[in-house]
Amino acid sequence: MEKVRLKYRVVLIAVFVAMGVLMGFAFFYTMDKLMASFQMSAESNIVEVKKRFLSDTVNNVILEIEQRQGNREQDYRRMIADITQTLEYLHMSTTGQDFLENALSYMQSGDRANIGLVVFEASTDEVLFQSSGESDSKVIPHAENVGYPIVVNLDYAEYRFTLYVSKTTIDEDVKSQIADMIHSYQFSENAYIWVNQIVDYEGGDDYAIRLIHPNLIDTEGTYLSTNTTDIGGNHPYLEELEGVKRNGEIYFNYYFKKMDSDVISEKITFAKLYADYDWIIAMGVHLDDVESFVKDTTAEGQRSLQTIIVLISLMMIVLIVFVSVFISFLEGWYHRNTNKELKKEVYRDSITDLHNRRAGETQLKEALLKFKRSGQNSAVMMLDIDDFKRINDLCGHDAGDRALRQVAQALDSNTRSTDLLCRWGGEEFVLLCGASQLEDIEQISSKLLSAASDVVLECNNTGDPIKVTISIGASVFQQSDSDFSDIVKRADEALYNAKEQGKNRVVIDKNC
Repeated sequence: MEKVRLKYRVVLIAVFVAMGVLMGFAFFYTMDKLMASFQMSAESNIVEVKKRFLSDTVNNVILEIEQRQGNREQDYRRMIADITQTLEYLHMSTTGQDFLENALSYMQSGDRANIGLVVFEASTDEVLFQSSGESDSKVIPHAENVGYPIVVNLDYAEYRFTLYVSKTTIDEDVKSQIADMIHSYQFSENAYIWVNQIVDYEGGDDYAIRLIHPNLIDTEGTYLSTNTTDIGGNHPYLEELEGVKRNGEIYFNYYFKKMDSDVISEKITFAKLYADYDWIIAMGVHLDDVESFVKDTTAEGQRSLQTIIVLISLMMIVLIVFVSVFISFLEGWYHRNTNKELKKEVYRDSITDLHNRRAGETQLKEALLKFKRSGQNSAVMMLDIDDFKRINDLCGHDAGDRALRQVAQALDSNTRSTDLLCRWGGEEFVLLCGASQLEDIEQISSKLLSAASDVVLECNNTGDPIKVTISIGASVFQQSDSDFSDIVKRADEALYNAKEQGKNRVVIDKNC
């Protein structure tokens, strides 16, 4: 009998041991599958976040191009205004041929050489002089010509001057600025922006020029072919060209070498066509970096699970619940933190560390909706650094960037935590603040003027410090506003009036 009992005990123990082993293997197998699923899900989510970051960054470059086009046109308008004053002075001090020779000598020096000039004899309309350039010498620019956004006619007794700036001149200036900007960008994970200029939309050999490429600077200016293949047999240039022709933009995968390395790996790229320049603007990230990031993130969790399996084999069901909750929490935490860092990078201006224009537009839309719903109004101020071009010309663009940072810090230090200060573009800033009364706007703007005037910029080229000032235009929302751009336009017009009235001052829209 005892032998039978012992036999049954041994069998029962064996059954329990077998069940425990089977449960252990089943649990281990199940958890291994869950971790693999989590890893795939995490990788997929990271790739989606990266794709949004790539598209947002490329769209920001296009937004910067359009902003700089407007800024460059304004620069030329200001330059022509200065030229007009100088020519008026020359005409008062000299006459006849002496005036003409002095005027031509003045116009053909410095940055003024970029401005087209045609001189007529007033009585006969005979062309006495026309600056060489991209336009046909037989074509006299007029204000209605699409290719000439700036045309100014000036009368000086026996002479008539036509000053003009072509769209091509503005575009070439902006292209040079954008190339410098892209080369200066620095991103993590071997990421960078590049630009290919399409020559032939039909593809084939020499269909495009590698215009800007921080990873292959020595090859900039070389021609590309849609027949080129990568190590995986893909035709990346053909796929890119067909994608932007079909939809204007495309995500695609191919193999390419990493930045500052001979290692070749798969990367995902977003490319978008900027048709005005025939530019394909693109940015990509290598996928093995994403895989490595996911594995590093999940490695500690996997080690913890294996330890728990070995030490707590009798608590399988509880452990399954715990691990499931832990995985869900880890995935949510990782996703939230990854999104947070990428959004911060997308919505921050790299030079001033203020919010950028994209963030500003988002808040302006929300402020307009709030005003429409509740009637709670806000003020929008457009702030512009006075004579910023002079700072760049005298002290260099590095000094210009320092001026932007110093002014940004001075303005930010004198705004409330509930206000939004962002860099709108170039040397312009926008402040959205909860002030709808004229007295409040005057008080805030006066404080900002004072703060900016305390900024003194050291100029290494001249050795003399430069005192920085700003001009401000302000407005508030109106019930007739259909879009946030309406209030921005009013504030911008007020800013223009502030510049016209002598700068270093604030002009408040008459509707306030």
